[in-house]
Amino acid sequence: MPKYRKQDTVMKSYNGDKDNLKKHVLGCRGISTVDIIIIIVASIVIIVSGIFLFTNFRTLQQVNEDIAEMRQIIEDKQDTLDRLIELGQSEEALKADYEKNKLYVPEIKDEVGIISDLTGIVVNEGGTFRTITYSPEIEMENGVIDVPFKIRLDSTYEDLNSILNEFGRTDRLYVIDSITIIETSDDGLVLNTEIEMHAYYKMK
Repeated sequence: MPKYRKQDTVMKSYNGDKDNLKKHVLGCRGISTVDIIIIIVASIVIIVSGIFLFTNFRTLQQVNEDIAEMRQIIEDKQDTLDRLIELGQSEEALKADYEKNKLYVPEIKDEVGIISDLTGIVVNEGGTFRTITYSPEIEMENGVIDVPFKIRLDSTYEDLNSILNEFGRTDRLYVIDSITIIETSDDGLVLNTEIEMHAYYKMK
């Protein structure tokens, strides 16, 4: 009969436990070559998917930035267009104002024109023009000459209102400083009024 040594029995027992441990950790069959290939392929797929997603994210971010930049360019161009339109309209308005101001502030004093304006308005509105008295002219900083003067007229209260309104509708600028009732008729219907006014003209 063969003889079994105690050492051999111990080694077999140890090797058996070791094989059982491997089977327990790795499964009944262990890791096969197919499993390793599947793990490698899955890892590659995950890595490639991650790279693809990251690349798409960067691309989408760049597209959004390009869209935002294009939107800003369009808005800037629209603002520029709006300003050009506004400037064009303003230029027309300025031209109209300039032509109008040339009438309001002529290049000559034209005392005859002032008297013609005032007497015509007073008479047309039912009043009586009495006198006009000029004060010394005042040279202003912008090259415009201020022509102060006073007029006296007779009118009813209603006619006086109409006269004052018409002073603002002439082709020349008139500014009223003060209105003073000097005296009234016995019946109180006619007012003798003194009006301090200014006319203007440009220095040549």
